[in-house]
Amino acid sequence: MSSSTSYLEGAHHNRFESLTITHVAGSAGKSAVEYLEEHIAFGAIHNSGERCDAPTWITHGDRDDIPTQLMWISGPAGTGKTAIAGSVAETCHEKDILAASFFFSSYGPSPERSSKRYLVPTLVYQLLQHEGLEALEEGVAAAIRRDKAIFKKRLKDQFEALILKPLRRVKGQLNTDIPQVIIIDGVDEVKVEKSDASSRHTAPRRDEDDHLEIVSCLLHAAKDPAFPFRIIIISRPERVFTDFFSTQAAKLSKQLFLDDKYHPDSDIRLYLTSSFAELRRRYCLSPSWPGEEVIRYIVDRASGQFVYAATVIRFVASGAGPPPAQLDALFPLRPLRKNGAGRGLEALDALYGDILMTSPDPEVAAQWIHSIELWLWPAWVLALFLESVPGQGEHILRPLASLISIPDLANRSNETYRIYHKSLIDFLTEGNRRPKDLYRGFRGGLTLKAWLRLMTKKAPVTPLTELDENIFFSTLVADTDFLFYIPFAFQRSLEHFSETELLACDLHWWTSQIIERGNKSWISSHAVGILTTNHNICRKSDIPCRESCRKWSRCTFRAFVHHGWTMPSAELWQSYTNERDAARLNDLHDRIEMAFKSPHLY
Repeated sequence: MSSSTSYLEGAHHNRFESLTITHVAGSAGKSAVEYLEEHIAFGAIHNSGERCDAPTWITHGDRDDIPTQLMWISGPAGTGKTAIAGSVAETCHEKDILAASFFFSSYGPSPERSSKRYLVPTLVYQLLQHEGLEALEEGVAAAIRRDKAIFKKRLKDQFEALILKPLRRVKGQLNTDIPQVIIIDGVDEVKVEKSDASSRHTAPRRDEDDHLEIVSCLLHAAKDPAFPFRIIIISRPERVFTDFFSTQAAKLSKQLFLDDKYHPDSDIRLYLTSSFAELRRRYCLSPSWPGEEVIRYIVDRASGQFVYAATVIRFVASGAGPPPAQLDALFPLRPLRKNGAGRGLEALDALYGDILMTSPDPEVAAQWIHSIELWLWPAWVLALFLESVPGQGEHILRPLASLISIPDLANRSNETYRIYHKSLIDFLTEGNRRPKDLYRGFRGGLTLKAWLRLMTKKAPVTPLTELDENIFFSTLVADTDFLFYIPFAFQRSLEHFSETELLACDLHWWTSQIIERGNKSWISSHAVGILTTNHNICRKSDIPCRESCRKWSRCTFRAFVHHGWTMPSAELWQSYTNERDAARLNDLHDRIEMAFKSPHLY
């Protein structure tokens, strides 16, 4: 229903010498900040609650060390790059020279922090918070009103429309004392979203492609005369970054590599001294604890890696016993060798291994850590999914609180498990680093076992209320990454499961769950992937279809029919099961997927 606007309703005998009326209606009056709030990652900003544990332990140099355009800070895992970035950001913020920041993290509680999609909106949002940059507001809002799909476009287009064009528009109007520094940390932790990474007709996009796109856009911005900011980029020394900064960005960038020549030991010592002092105060401990010799020992073993010292402090502060007992329990496991402490990653690996061995079941704990890396579900949902007995997660993970943030599962909140440092995953996945008896087998095997158990029991091992059960199953089947992953994991580990185990699974129930609750555009590919993977055992053995293969097909198809879907013909499915030629199999696989038609989609 439309309505008219009357500015002088009921007025008469009025005389105006000059009158200008500006009427802004509907979304036209929406501010740039209001547009941006829907597309930003609050957790990626330097002072967000998710980053409250970033220590300010570094001694800063003169700000002339920040180059005119770009600085790339790099170094091996565990050298404290993010701690340095956080400390620099805090110092710049205190001096009113921090324009914006973005801390990427593939292990943070917010999935937005591992995606490039939120980078530009989050930077622009922060720029508009500064008094000296209010002039950008009008240009940013106008750009969004002109193109509501701007947040879905390439990063270069977003930079151009939301940052560079507004800056060019106000060039010469900005004060000279505007903030000067933008900090982008952890670019190497950006992950390609599955919708971009998986395509049947094009080469899959890699994480490295997103990494290169980000630094290329930052270089493009730095080259623009209207861009007044200096940019600090922090990442691991991956090949994509070393190539980029030694070629395309060589003339506009300064590089800082964190190795022994920067003497990180003094910073680590300062952090340890401060942390132990806080523990002494909190627990009323002796002023002599833990002693200079212990601090010197930890600094030596850290070998310049801040993550080593941070992990030790978390272990001592968050264990089951008081801090002195925790410290005594940690280091007798691997006493100092006569020829000095382990160098490089050796000492860190020993520390990770020792802490993992404090779990009642270290091998299962390592598998849980892999699953925590894979699935950013609420912690209580993930725990219920993985547990083979009630309370298993709390039992095996609680001793590892120095490696993983463990929420209170009873709260049923959206808080996730959080791995404190990426180097823990490196330790577990690189075969030459982890102890052979710590973790064996397929990296995603625990997820597959949990899925098969769920299909057998049709519920987690711990009973749920109706509300929690709805949230639990909806979380699983709405995760397209999970649906995409199951057939892949199934293919890797199918030979480890017996016919008895496979026959106990209820594919009719599972298929009904994903049809009723899940992302319908993924259902057919998920189902076909599972069925064809199971059938591949029959195909490779050149035997008639196993009983589990026939049962799974019948149950799955019956569930689709029950929910009103059209199905592949019996002839088409039979053609697929009998085919041996690889090219023909791919074609038949595609035709089977396309034959599924949902009444809710077409």
